[in-house]
Amino acid sequence: MLTRSTQGGKRNWVTLVNLQSKQQPLIGRKSSREALIAIGGLLGSSSTSVEGPKAIFGNCLDQSAFDGHWNIIYEDVATGRVKREACSFCDALYERTKQEALQQNALLASKDKAQQDKYIEGEFAKAFAEHVRTDALTSHDQLFKHGASLLNPRQEFVVSAVGAAGNEVYFALGKYGQTYCKQLASLQSATEIGVAGELRRAT
Repeated sequence: MLTRSTQGGKRNWVTLVNLQSKQQPLIGRKSSREALIAIGGLLGSSSTSVEGPKAIFGNCLDQSAFDGHWNIIYEDVATGRVKREACSFCDALYERTKQEALQQNALLASKDKAQQDKYIEGEFAKAFAEHVRTDALTSHDQLFKHGASLLNPRQEFVVSAVGAAGNEVYFALGKYGQTYCKQLASLQSATEIGVAGELRRAT
């Protein structure tokens, strides 16, 4: 469901997922959460540094409300809801990252725009991860206690940034994917998903 949210004085589109009403009834809460974390890890790992960002929800739902905006998916620890909303701090953080990259890398200016954009977006992903981690550990409201996943203005997944709770960042991504992607809706356990090993995350 898309609704309006006010954050930092700005009104943004927000997608809310009610965890209580959407909870799968066939398995217990613990195993269900573990399965959703596994789904989120699978979605995140489908976008590699070699291939570049992917539109992991491109075939699942209309994302036009977020076109042209950096946006994030995260779990609101106060309400238990999974939210997707325009990122209120990303534009300023991206511009700062861009300027720093151009100043610190003399060769970058000689590259074409596509190469510049790819490099800067990679640096921005690191800056975003650091911002989320710092917020999770130091802010009073701990908005990103469970981390946040970042999508670029083209609606492509960029990175899942951990908060204070490690792989919990993948829960929101998995819940969002299972809610809106039919091919994920029937998965009930990590065994069915076939996920093994360490989940990929920002470092």
